[in-house]
Formats: sequence, structure tokens, C-alpha cells
Amino acid sequence: MSEVAATGMNAANSSGYASPTSVINPKSQLDKNSFLQLLVAQLKNQDPLQPMDSTQFISQLAQFSALEQMTNVAQAQEQAATATEMQAAAEWIGKRISYLDEKGNIQSGVAQGVQLKDGLVYLDLGGLPVPWSSILGVGDGTNVAGGGTGV
Repeated sequence: MSEVAATGMNAANSSGYASPTSVINPKSQLDKNSFLQLLVAQLKNQDPLQPMDSTQFISQLAQFSALEQMTNVAQAQEQAATATEMQAAAEWIGKRISYLDEKGNIQSGVAQGVQLKDGLVYLDLGGLPVPWSSILGVGDGTNVAGGGTGV
């Protein structure tokens, strides 16, 4: 089973499913480059008197194609999730935001902008970038409605 790391309000829910902003370590799984390297190594080291079965080779190529397509779908989903977070965060500009700071204290400030840094969405609260996953709630003016999920 894959390890899934999540932070803030984006942790796995009670059903065991992780939220869309969970992070899976990409180096813990084979990518398409690793698959190609293995295939090339297999071809280089095969016994010339007993070459690899062509059906086995075709099967491996099909697996490679499927892996590449799944990788592309995963990247597209990640980009769509980031775009959705950016759009939601942009709607909060000018509103009072409550969030957890690095020490776990609840803070608040007025959102003045949205930033995308290293693939993560941040709200700009007067020059202070607050990670999307740290947002607790949003409100107009001085009232902040709690219970937000950061999504």
C-alpha cells in the first residue's frame, strides 16, 4: 500500500481516502523512465540463443504505454486541482481569513492576493504567504466562519 502524507485540514478522512492535495512520494514508485531503463537492460542482457518472446515484449510495451497514459492523467488531475484551489483562493481576496501559523496558533488577516509557489497555493495576507492547507475559515470584515477545510 502506498504511503500518503497529508498536512493541515487535508488529512485522510474517516473513510480512509486522502484528499486531492495529499502528497505521494513520486520516487517511491517506478516512473516511465525507470520502466524504459529496465526494458533496455533486459534487451541488452537477454540470451541470444533464447531471445525474449515477442508476445512478452509486446505485453511490456503495452504496460509502458498504459503507465505513460496514467502518468499524464495524474498530472492533468493535479493541475486541475491546483487551478481549482487558485480560483477558490482568488474569491477570498478582501475577506478575513483565519489560519494556523507554524506554531499551531490561530491567526487571522485580510487576504490581499494569491500566490503559486512550488505547485502549492498560498494566500497573501499583507505580505505573509499562508499555505492553503493552513486555512481554517473565511469571513467578511471582522467575522470569520470556522470549519473551513482549506479546499
